[in-house]
Amino acid sequence: MWVLIHDLLHTRRDGAWHLKSSSYPKLRLAAQWLTDQCRMAGLTIRHDEAGPRGLRVLHAIK
Repeated sequence: MWVLIHDLLHTRRDGAWHLKSSSYPKLRLAAQWLTDQCRMAGLTIRHDEAGPRGLRVLHAIK
């Protein structure tokens, strides 16, 4: 599934605020699907957990 990510960056320069905005498509993968794919590829999962704000940390080795 694709999701559209929007970035808004506010910077202060020469005493004034400036806004830069952008967007890009991002592929969203289910965590279980990704770990299954790693295992099927012969990798060993060393670490797999949800981090802050939904960030997923996956460490796989051969």
